[in-house]
Amino acid sequence: MAGLASAIATGLHDLQAGDDPRQAVIACYRRCEDTLALHRRRRHPAETPREFVHDALAALRLPAPAIGSLLLVFERARFSDLPITSHDRDVAVTALGSIRATLEQRMQDDARH
Repeated sequence: MAGLASAIATGLHDLQAGDDPRQAVIACYRRCEDTLALHRRRRHPAETPREFVHDALAALRLPAPAIGSLLLVFERARFSDLPITSHDRDVAVTALGSIRATLEQRMQDDARH
């Protein structure tokens, strides 16, 4: 989980510091996918990004609303020509923050046991 938390922290930084939210969202997704592939399983060729990330993050019992929000922004950034606005950036930041907080809480809980 620490690797995923690190990927999310980097994604949050990139979203908050960068001037191209589309590229930051796509890069964050790729880091998360790579990390999940290392620690959980690789994405199957017939599996969509949504299916892979949703299933992997849901298996970790991360907050479903945050996963859904992040996937919507990613899909818009990756697969459409629609602009990625500051609102989209805020949605992604909020979703990543929620996921990161859950991961950090789990890591603290695991360290206590």
